[in-house]
Amino acid sequence: MGVKELLSYSKNLKVLYVEDEEISQELYTTIFEDIFCKIDVASDGVEAWEFYSNDNNYDLVISDVCMPRMDGVELCKKILNKNPQQLIIIMSAHNEQEQISAISNTGVDEILLKPVQNDELMCSLERLSKEAFMKKSK
Repeated sequence: MGVKELLSYSKNLKVLYVEDEEISQELYTTIFEDIFCKIDVASDGVEAWEFYSNDNNYDLVISDVCMPRMDGVELCKKILNKNPQQLIIIMSAHNEQEQISAISNTGVDEILLKPVQNDELMCSLERLSKEAFMKKSK
């Protein structure tokens, strides 16, 4: 799948992006704004949960793990408890087995280790955008 095909799936998708590190947040927000029709950006898990609680019609959630007030693992647990079908990508700077295990046990769809490689991110976005598009088409 190429960029044109990715955009054919992603152009109508709504995304919640959660990242506390300002430089990463700015970089990825710019990328995601070119791919998705709507993106809400939160700086920590509590803010993200407020967004999600008020409007859980997100097609995709993309979250960091280590954040103040509520980490990404706890956020994912809360989201998946409310909506077990939610598509989630975790981007984590932590490659320790225990942290990865805790993340994978939440039921997230993808775990990407930082620094995230561009092709790896695009492959995940392609796969999950297509899945979200198919869900919406039913």
